[in-house]
Amino acid sequence: MIKTIDSAYMKTLGEKLKNERKWCGMSIEYVALRLNSSRNYIANWEANNTLPNIFQLAKILRLYDITFEELIEGTELEIH
Repeated sequence: MIKTIDSAYMKTLGEKLKNERKWCGMSIEYVALRLNSSRNYIANWEANNTLPNIFQLAKILRLYDITFEELIEGTELEIH
């Protein structure tokens, strides 16, 4: 089944990262500690200023207990 997404409702990767973090009840500080990163890196990902590298992304997916497909669903990165 092919999904069609209205671009007006499409989220950025940063918005999805922030939503997932909040859904898990985690603070930016906690995520930074668990990822052995800084609070500023996490904040920059969520503000769409930078992107996590593939290794950080793998840790994020495990921490938030989601798949890559779940993360990108509804974003500009979703494959149709």
